[in-house]
Parts: sequence; C-alpha cells; structure tokens
Amino acid sequence: MELHRTFIFALCLLSIMEGIFSLDEPLLDPTETCILDCDSCYKGSYLLNCANLCLKTDGLINLKGPGVCNLFSKRA
Repeated sequence: MELHRTFIFALCLLSIMEGIFSLDEPLLDPTETCILDCDSCYKGSYLLNCANLCLKTDGLINLKGPGVCNLFSKRA
C-alpha cells in the first residue's frame, strides 16, 4: 500500500513539474504566427505569396503601406 501511495505521489509531482516547465515555451513560433496572420488577411495567390514570404524571413515580415494587412503593420 505504501509503494502504491509513493508511486501516485511521484506521478502527481512529475505531472505538476511537466506543466510548469511547459509554460516557458511559446505555443507558436514566429513563422507559424506569420502564416496564420496571412490566412486571416489574404486569400488565393496573395495568401500563397504571403506564406512564402513568412517562410523565407522566418516569420519576420516587416511591411507597411496602404495594401498591407493591419496585422503586419502592427509588428513594425
């Protein structure tokens, strides 16, 4: 019975520690965020061009101007 309780305690402790350490990692990297922003702003070939630009720049698109989606101008 004591071994059973120790095992349950160790599992709970491990579960809590795993949750704490996973909070330090961002949910999405900049490239994934950039592609999701492209999907929110553009469709068709514009979406494809935007996603390709995200991949080429590792998600660090820095665009300004009249035809640019607001999501990208906020990053600048």
